[in-house]
Amino acid sequence: MYAEKELPVARILVSFIVLCALVAGGVLLYQVRSTASINSFESCRDAGYPIMESYPQQCLANGRLFVE
Repeated sequence: MYAEKELPVARILVSFIVLCALVAGGVLLYQVRSTASINSFESCRDAGYPIMESYPQQCLANGRLFVE
């Protein structure tokens, strides 16, 4: 009788973990695709990444540095 009550809780927990993994995978895929199109300072700036106050200005997008 005790094992019957655990089954739905275990199923819910596994379903939640799978759902979280799918969402995380989707977010990661979106990030990879959105940064793949960034190949210049202008596209980095237009994507909303931070602009460093230097001369010349620099934009940093996921470890890649673009100079104006």
